[in-house]
Amino acid sequence: MADTPDAWKTFTSQSAAASATGIPLTLIRSANKGGCSAFHSNRIYAGPELLRWIFETSEGQAALMSFVVAKVDEDDGDYLTGVSDWAVEDKKFSALLKKQKLEKEQGAVIDKTAAHESLQVLMAMFASESLRAAEENSVACVGLDAMQALKVMKENRADMFEQIERRLLELQAAEGVTNEDVEAKNL
Repeated sequence: MADTPDAWKTFTSQSAAASATGIPLTLIRSANKGGCSAFHSNRIYAGPELLRWIFETSEGQAALMSFVVAKVDEDDGDYLTGVSDWAVEDKKFSALLKKQKLEKEQGAVIDKTAAHESLQVLMAMFASESLRAAEENSVACVGLDAMQALKVMKENRADMFEQIERRLLELQAAEGVTNEDVEAKNL
């Protein structure tokens, strides 16, 4: 479709253009008063000029916003609750973002990706230590009765958890996390 007025529907009245296109009459009137090039010799060309004026000019955007706010007020705000209070909402969201940033800086919350990576490291440690303990148990328990084998397995399990804890402390030290930081978060 060509980008010329001839390729679009023309109307002889603003109300006819509004009725046929669905563009609110208030926006069409604002476009006419605002000097939109879609108006020629008592004709309205409902084409790109009108749409560009509405969506690309500050006057058009202001007229569109006024229409939306008026529509919300008219409908008691059911479908666009808070549109007229965007400044208030913006302040709320800004405050929430600042709070999240502060909590992250204070170490009260952790990044989801960092938590996921830490869990993967912990699971890998547990898996490797479990395999090591199983191998040690199978060798150490050869020829033992059930009670002696159970005692050896308990000792190996305690050793496994000590190894995991030692490796976690090494990781924390490498990342600059102290035991006091960990204890403070656990309170």
